[in-house]
Formats: sequence, structure tokens, C-alpha cells
Amino acid sequence: MTRESQKGGFELEGASVHYGSVIALEQVDLKIAAGEAVGFVGPSGSGKTTLLRLLGGNLKPTHGRVRIGGEDLSQLSERQLRTLRSRIGTVHQDLSLIPNLRVLRNVLAGRIGRLSLIGAGRLLFLPPRREVAQVHRLLERVGIGDKLYQRTDRLSGGQRQRVAIARALYQQPLALLPDEPISSLDPARSRDTMELLSKVCREEGLTLCASLHDLEAAREFLPRLVGLRHGRVVFDRPTSELGAEDFRHLYDLSADEMLNDAR
Repeated sequence: MTRESQKGGFELEGASVHYGSVIALEQVDLKIAAGEAVGFVGPSGSGKTTLLRLLGGNLKPTHGRVRIGGEDLSQLSERQLRTLRSRIGTVHQDLSLIPNLRVLRNVLAGRIGRLSLIGAGRLLFLPPRREVAQVHRLLERVGIGDKLYQRTDRLSGGQRQRVAIARALYQQPLALLPDEPISSLDPARSRDTMELLSKVCREEGLTLCASLHDLEAAREFLPRLVGLRHGRVVFDRPTSELGAEDFRHLYDLSADEMLNDAR
């Protein structure tokens, strides 16, 4: 990895993702500077999750280029890709937590991508005291320090969301990529979660790229928004420059589209 790859920026040039005849993303050009906070908004099926998968190194474009910190994904070996992915903190929409494990082990699992099978087993089942202390500090930072040894399936939805964030932070990431991080939370917990993500990324200098359905939260917490529709970028501007007409155009369905959706 080059020095540039430690900076956590992203660049897409004509990036397209096709699944047979289905176009998930088409000709996306995008630059996101290290430490920047950006929101991806748009209707369901617009390509937001696919875009996050590209940025996380979990997907290669069908056409075009994706660079993460200056590293062209197409030029990396599988081993280099694994190393790169281990430095990107993805918070999946389903959280991808193991329900019957304690919070401690779920967070520790965030770093096993960098370890051998034996090393991963040791970390999960015989964690050094310093690692337990680090996990506890992260849990305190996200507001659930008292849940270290709690079974994850006994937590509330908001608490599980914070476990997933702590796990991503335990990776010591260059960037944080939450996919719909507040979709299952009530309004008060949604705001708390967005405040937490924004604060942590700002304090740590992490790049934040979040996919959101909640336009109010996106406009309040993210200074730049990228609007996606049918896999294409509709707008990419500072949030302060976007008005109601921009969002109406992004989400408005024509009669033909509504008919197709109903089929």
C-alpha cells in the first residue's frame, strides 16, 4: 500500500456495475476527499448500496475505475484487496452481528480480517487484556460501555446499532461506510446515531459515506449529498445548495415508472 492509500479518499471514473441485463450503476464519476462527510440519497433500487460496496472494495466495477486512497482496485491482488477491505469500516444495513455472542466478541470480530485463522481464534476466545480494554473504551465512546459482556440478542435495536459502529471503529478504519444506519430506529435514536457517526468521524478524521433514506437527517448531518436515480448521479452538491425541487425530481415517479413498479 502506498502512503496515499492511508488517507481514505475515493475516486470513481465512469464506474458501472451490471448484473447481466440489470444496470445497478452507470457511468458514475465521483471524488470524495479523505475526511469528507458525504450522504448518498435516492429511492430504493437507485444504486446506493452498490456504490457503498464499490467504495468498500467488496465489488469491482463492470466498467470504469475505482480508486481507494489512490489504489486502483483492478490492479490489486486478492491479498491486497483483503488488506484494503480490512481498513474500511462498513456498517451493513442488517448489522451482520452474531446474535448469541456477547458484545465483546462481536466487536473483536471487526479485526479478524487482518489475522490468520489461528490469530483470529485467539483474539475471539482468548483476547489479551489490552484488547478487552480497547473494546470497552470504544463501547463507552458510543454510549454502551456497560454492555461489554451482554449477549447481543438481548440489546435494543439502537444498542445493536452502536455495537456495529464500535466494531467498525475497532478495525481502525480509514473510512466509515454505514448503509441505512437509522432505517430501523425511532426518530430520537436516529438523531443520536447520526450525531454519533458525525462526531466520531470528525474527531478521528475519518471519511464518512452514508446511505440514507431519511432526507431530514441527511440534510442536517451531512454537508454534501449525492443523489442517485436508476444507477446514475442526478446531483452532487453541497447540502446548503440543494432545494425542495432537487429532491422532488430525485424521488418523483412518472406514471410509467409507477406502473412498472406495480408489476
